[in-house]
Amino acid sequence: MASGSGFGGFLLRVALLGLVPAGVAILGVAPSLPVALTSVVACLFEGLNFAVSSDGGRKVGIRPQKLFPIQLAFLYLFQIWWQMIHTMSEGTLMQAPAKQAVEQAAAFLEVAKTTTEAHVYSEAEPEFLVDAPMETLAWHPKTISVVLPCAEERLYAFKTVQSVFENTPGDVLHEIVVVDDGSEPPLSATHLTPEVQEKYKVLIKRHENTVGL
Repeated sequence: MASGSGFGGFLLRVALLGLVPAGVAILGVAPSLPVALTSVVACLFEGLNFAVSSDGGRKVGIRPQKLFPIQLAFLYLFQIWWQMIHTMSEGTLMQAPAKQAVEQAAAFLEVAKTTTEAHVYSEAEPEFLVDAPMETLAWHPKTISVVLPCAEERLYAFKTVQSVFENTPGDVLHEIVVVDDGSEPPLSATHLTPEVQEKYKVLIKRHENTVGL
């Protein structure tokens, strides 16, 4: 029969086995599936070890009690390593749409430049040249504004803003307009704080209630 202190030790070990996924969730990041599964499997093994032990899992069992810290250390190393890879891979995937938007904007500016330079002026206005320099033309867009609709994306919204800012020339990017579609709490209070807005040229337009974008 397991003693009270033995059962208390078992509960403590179970709590330690689930520490990494719980900590990741507290930080606002979803734990990856392997991280959660390894904690579940480790807890099930610990329960089995406690059940077959003749002394509450302290002396006799599938795994000697003194080896638990080693098991815990290997579990933490694997979970932290895997979560870092998972988080970085998600960040890379989120940067792809932002880079595509920047490439499309650059292509638009190039088309506008080519079309303007190829424009043939009428003979009634001889002062205008067919091959006139870009800066002398009446219409010459030089900057762009990028619009990002968001609803509860939070970390992904921040990474997308960061990617657009870092991959767009500073003299081309006028602003990044983030439309917060009813996120609660607002994005401006969590991930797109006033400091982030100032650093990355962010202008937030918020809907108090989700209306769909």
